[in-house]
Amino acid sequence: MLTNVAKQGKGYVLQPTFIAGDALKNGELVSILDDFVPQPISLYAVYPHRKLISNKLRVFIDFLSNYFTDTPYWDN
Repeated sequence: MLTNVAKQGKGYVLQPTFIAGDALKNGELVSILDDFVPQPISLYAVYPHRKLISNKLRVFIDFLSNYFTDTPYWDN
């Protein structure tokens, strides 16, 4: 809803790129204040400390690490 209001020229919005990315690529919206981007949010995998972790857990952690990279897939 906020992105649509901004597209109509009725204000400024702070939206994640997965919401406003298409409008930015199409030129419907213009990015401003690029020097004041919010801090990225971190994601942590918490599991019991053991010397050996299960293969399922290792694969899941590897999946999370690859899926949530520094640049989200929707920005590529």
